Amino acid sequence: MITLADGRELWHTPDPDLPASALQRLSDFWSSATTDLFIVDYSFNLPLFASLLPGLKSKGVNVQLVLDRSQSEGNSEKPLIAKLKASGIDMVIGTSSMHQIIHDKFSIVDQSHAEYGSFNYTQAAGEEDNFFFIEMASPVASDLLQIGNTIKEWIIKNEPQV
Repeated sequence: MITLADGRELWHTPDPDLPASALQRLSDFWSSATTDLFIVDYSFNLPLFASLLPGLKSKGVNVQLVLDRSQSEGNSEKPLIAKLKASGIDMVIGTSSMHQIIHDKFSIVDQSHAEYGSFNYTQAAGEEDNFFFIEMASPVASDLLQIGNTIKEWIIKNEPQV
């Protein structure tokens, strides 16, 4: 991990950051949520979500997911998504108005801390060249949250959820 002059953490896998270290940092970031966790992601199959997200919800954290339809239909995603739906996680799955995929990868903790980059929330992401930033008290958190809510609202309006 590299700490930039502005305080942001820059993580890059598989070098210099080991995949396990990067995934642990993401897990710690999401686990730090006390009121809200908002995630928008293209590809989503991390096993840690099966316990982490329902655990946060049971502590009263408002957990929301916006996921890409094409990727959510994958063999590794389907069981995880079913488990999260069964636990009552607020989730919309859909496409975008323009290119028919949601390709964003970001998360917002407590409406003020941001994580974003090219890193999908998958087992494979750490084995490939990917990066993410983590910003505490982030100046972009509210902008990313607004973008995520706009995507969510478009999906709800245009793509009925099953």
